[in-house]
Amino acid sequence: MVLTSGMLRMPFYVTQEAADLFAAAPGATAPRAGSLLGTLTPNFDYVPGAATPPSFPTFP
Repeated sequence: MVLTSGMLRMPFYVTQEAADLFAAAPGATAPRAGSLLGTLTPNFDYVPGAATPPSFPTFP
């Protein structure tokens, strides 16, 4: 985890399986397994199960 400017960022790394998949594509250069793929800032406002189900329109 990386904390930048008050925002939590979760790193994602390339797995060996993903690197092998890239290497299998013709003309592709595979990333090194373990290299950083990117980061994601999670939304901590989301609480599973706490949302109300969508309502369906009804006829008057």
